[in-house]
Amino acid sequence: MGSHVVLCDNVNFESVKNVIICDINGTLSDASHREYLVSGGRSDWDKFYELAKDDPVKPVTRDIINSLGSTGYEIHLLTGSHRKYEDDKILWLDRHDVSYHTLHVPRYGERAYHQSDDLKRSWLMDQSKAFFNRIACCLEDRDRDIEMWKDCGLVCWQVA
Repeated sequence: MGSHVVLCDNVNFESVKNVIICDINGTLSDASHREYLVSGGRSDWDKFYELAKDDPVKPVTRDIINSLGSTGYEIHLLTGSHRKYEDDKILWLDRHDVSYHTLHVPRYGERAYHQSDDLKRSWLMDQSKAFFNRIACCLEDRDRDIEMWKDCGLVCWQVA
């Protein structure tokens, strides 16, 4: 019995699912040391995001996305952090050896802070249909955000 190779010259690579979306705060980083700032009626978002630079990395999440990235997946990191902390976020990613294709920091409207699921849904709706169709899965920690990804028809892995 012989073997043969089938060449796929007509594959539409725009439809290949090769994009991973990964949240940062609480998913890739351990934000537990600062959650008290935005729970129990408190909403000190400035301090919450300012302290993110001191977060430890979640090594298993980092290793998974680095591994996926090394096999050809595009890693798109998405955060609800305010843009004024973008440079801190980039330094944090470098310091923790996180490999990624793009960091997405959604633009804010008139209010300083929005629900992360609203920001992420708006960001997703701004992407092209071709990009949307390439999303293999999302990594997320918050139940509300997980439901949003699933409502959009995407696979979402919960990181606890």
